Amino acid sequence: MVNRAPIERNLDTLRSVAVLTVFLAHLELAVNHGVRWFWGMDMWTVGRAGVLMFFVHTSLVLMLSMERMQHVGSSMVWRFYVRRLFRIYPLSILCCVLLSVFAIPRNVLGATFVWNWRLFASNLLLIQNITGDKLLTDPLWSLPYEVQMYLALPLIFLALRSTRRAFVLAFLSGAAVLGGWRVPLFEFVPCFMAGICAFMLLRVRRALFPWWCWPAVLLLVLIPYCLYDPSRVTPRKSWTFCVFLSVMVPFFGDCLSPPIAWVSHMIARYSYGIYLCHYPLMWIFYRRLATLPGGVRHALYAASIVVLPIVCYHFIEAPLIKLGIRISEAGHSETKTTKT
Repeated sequence: MVNRAPIERNLDTLRSVAVLTVFLAHLELAVNHGVRWFWGMDMWTVGRAGVLMFFVHTSLVLMLSMERMQHVGSSMVWRFYVRRLFRIYPLSILCCVLLSVFAIPRNVLGATFVWNWRLFASNLLLIQNITGDKLLTDPLWSLPYEVQMYLALPLIFLALRSTRRAFVLAFLSGAAVLGGWRVPLFEFVPCFMAGICAFMLLRVRRALFPWWCWPAVLLLVLIPYCLYDPSRVTPRKSWTFCVFLSVMVPFFGDCLSPPIAWVSHMIARYSYGIYLCHYPLMWIFYRRLATLPGGVRHALYAASIVVLPIVCYHFIEAPLIKLGIRISEAGHSETKTTKT
């Protein structure tokens, strides 16, 4: 059994830092017209670091979710797939449709709008990394890797229920590294495996460090990643970053400051909307409306990047998350009735 001592607030902090890292890196690119270097850091590398944090966070949180679901019946795998389907796809589909309707380019760096039915379908299904099609918007690049990892996570979870879980974890981690080294499609599997390793470490969790060290440590891990050979992002560099991050997750006390916990929770809750909306909104306010005074554009963008993710969450994400839960529960109920 995983030690469920409070850790949710620290995971909110991790997700908040991840989305803000991506957001600030892209904002710097937009405001400075594509100048990639800032304080010796390549903004593309900074943005990549934020996405890697997402990968670690995602696999850890989903393993914890399955650990809770296993106590409510044998339909855990069904429940997991249905809930992830309704979590990830609705907002990404809406994003693809709106980008297509309004012909919004994939980024703010001078890209032109490109569209065809094949490109649209692959972005809609989140299989661009398999089909090799271009992105409708740059932040969509990471979602196919997440969706494809969803297919494996329940199987990994079940495998780790073995009494020889340490051996299973070592074997899976080695296979992930070997596959990621040889096959481009599997490049980020070791990053997700790092989150799974953090999940296993929670079994022996000890709060060795106070909660206020956690955000500082995230920065201490982030800065070397961004400064070391900053213009190159290699698999080995990314995997090392994720491993360091995952090893530290279980050993910090959970946040004891209600204001900080609340802010982190709010950013984490609306992070998916922030992630998908921030680039199109940047194009609107920093390219399409470039004739407006700078202060006006900054204010409008700040307001929109706060309001739009909130609207997306409460009118699209939350209702469809609940629908996914109802459908998965209904399937489980029907199974129980049949057996009875």
